[in-house]
Amino acid sequence: MLGLFRKYGVHIAIGIVFFFIVTLFSGAFFFSDFSKEKASLDQRSPDQIVGQVGEDVISKTIYYNRLQEFLLNRRSQVGHLTFYNPEELEYIKLLAFKKSIDHVLILEEAKRHKIKATKKEFNYSLTHSIYTQFNITSKKELMALLKKNNISYKEFKQNIEEEIMIRKFLNAQTGDVSVTPQAVQDSFVSLRMNYLFLSTAADATEEEKVQTYQQALGYLKDLTNGKSSFSALKKSLSGSDMIQIKTKVSVSYANLIKPLRDRAYALSNKEYSGIIKTDFGLYIIQVLDRKTLPKPVPFEETAAMQELQQRLVSTEIDHFIQSLKRGKVVNVTQADLMAVDFKLNGDYDRAIGAYNRLISAAPNNPIPHLMIAGIHLERNELKFAEKAFKKAEIKIELMPVFETPYYYTLKARFYKQKKWMKSYARTLDKGISHFKGNLIANQYLKAYFEQIKDDKRLSIVTKELKALEEKIAKEKVADEAAPLNQN
Repeated sequence: MLGLFRKYGVHIAIGIVFFFIVTLFSGAFFFSDFSKEKASLDQRSPDQIVGQVGEDVISKTIYYNRLQEFLLNRRSQVGHLTFYNPEELEYIKLLAFKKSIDHVLILEEAKRHKIKATKKEFNYSLTHSIYTQFNITSKKELMALLKKNNISYKEFKQNIEEEIMIRKFLNAQTGDVSVTPQAVQDSFVSLRMNYLFLSTAADATEEEKVQTYQQALGYLKDLTNGKSSFSALKKSLSGSDMIQIKTKVSVSYANLIKPLRDRAYALSNKEYSGIIKTDFGLYIIQVLDRKTLPKPVPFEETAAMQELQQRLVSTEIDHFIQSLKRGKVVNVTQADLMAVDFKLNGDYDRAIGAYNRLISAAPNNPIPHLMIAGIHLERNELKFAEKAFKKAEIKIELMPVFETPYYYTLKARFYKQKKWMKSYARTLDKGISHFKGNLIANQYLKAYFEQIKDDKRLSIVTKELKALEEKIAKEKVADEAAPLNQN
């Protein structure tokens, strides 16, 4: 498979560099002060690291590149709406951190397999992607662009080469994924099945693997001779961390890794699979029944094959990445990531501690106070929530840019939990009035009122949005007509 990329590596490099470079140069928009933190990839101080997976560190450079990708993609869909919702931004940050873990693990594997980005691939990426995208024609102009964005050429080159290495390696891993007309037909059939999974540790010895296999054989024998069933095994083995049993689950062709989908779709209903070996462990599956799914109209087999190919590749990559993560402990060291991680895991006290670290680092930022208020509201600790709101409001007065619709909706929630319904209604109405004429803020409010099923206020912001959108459309037409009128 690697031979394929020795032959076509130049063309493969192009695809991934194009988007990466856009995010690299867009970094100043989201993180205007980040460029001051230049980190050597060989020696990083603790303040240049956001976390660690196993023995591999996750640098701020890698994390912010991934975060920029998510934010740019989000901005292309809904404008700056993300920045009106700190909770959503937290979730995006956590996704970016998880993608950073994937990046680090795959890069290390690529290095282990001696995958490199050649000079030819790098130069091809420059001339056919970067120069074209940014309308430049020479390295001199590139250097000026990098300097403008506070990016060193060495950092730029290393980031591009690493992205090329990762894409080449992943393509090598999935180079044997193929799609046949029969696979396309199978992709429009969902299966309902039972399965038993016996996990094997990443560092399991051969003796331990043999023991696991013998254990699987015993379960298979009991299933096939009728001595047991998946439901009975699920009940009797419920306390085991190494065994997972699911009954009557629906699965699709594209969501199964190759060993499972090949065997599952070859089974007759009620038939047992035998033991299926995967990177994670051993499976025993039983297909219960099948359901034919509708095909799109019109149906184009070539397009369906291409789409299925992409989905299968994505499934195989996800499976491969999960195999790289096995047995590796993930540690988060950056306070904002720690806060959301703790919060999502229900460890609210430690989340508050992480937010307090953010307050110490940026005393004028009211957002951590609002996040703390949100935690106290979740726990119905209204006195503590009120204290957090008061601290946030002092800072919002000093920095009105933080007076976002999120603040109004969170404060309204506080009043509702206090059962101060007049204050609740007054706060929401004040928010609507305050953001009159603000397209993005009204988009946020519309989504919020839809969520809480407040039809009255939803109607108000919907009318406001319609008026704003019509105004913007008219201005766009006028701007486009202006050059013609001048002529």
